[in-house]
Amino acid sequence: MARINLLPWREELRNLRQRQFVYQLIGVIAIGVAVVFGLHAYVSNQIEAQNNRNAYLRDVIKELDRDIQTIQTLQEERERLIARMEVIQTLQTGRSLIVHVMDELVRTVPEGIQLESVTVRNENEMNIQGYADAQARVAEYLRRINGAEYLGDAYIIGSGILAREPGQQAPSGRYAFSIRAAIKPPKADDDNQES
Repeated sequence: MARINLLPWREELRNLRQRQFVYQLIGVIAIGVAVVFGLHAYVSNQIEAQNNRNAYLRDVIKELDRDIQTIQTLQEERERLIARMEVIQTLQTGRSLIVHVMDELVRTVPEGIQLESVTVRNENEMNIQGYADAQARVAEYLRRINGAEYLGDAYIIGSGILAREPGQQAPSGRYAFSIRAAIKPPKADDDNQES
């Protein structure tokens, strides 16, 4: 039989496989590097896009903060205007109230009553002091005040018989009285009728 030397063929096959392995290894490394660079580029793009979104959101938030500040300023201005309007409305309402109260005060005084002083306290209370011929006149005056449209809740603080003293205006035998009454604000219907 003939002897065949297979060693050089095996050696060439081994060298071929080694080269193929090196080429495959280089290819895998190149693909790995390309994948890493691709992932890095993708992640960098995503980070940049997110940073752009964040910058946009910061700009929008700044605008909204300015708008909120403007809204708060407008709300404060509105509250100041509403407070002014309420004060003006209160003044408008109260402007005619004192005229009506004085008119009611004159209408409610019965014959035999002489008023000495009328003072307004706390914008809603009135003290009335005067003299009467008889206590029955004071009681009638109280009833009239309590039935009045702009006055009410009247009650006697004090009363008594006065003797004539030097310098005193009340003649002898008259009753001095002091009444406290509440001033009632006008009803909404009255305001609309007056306008």
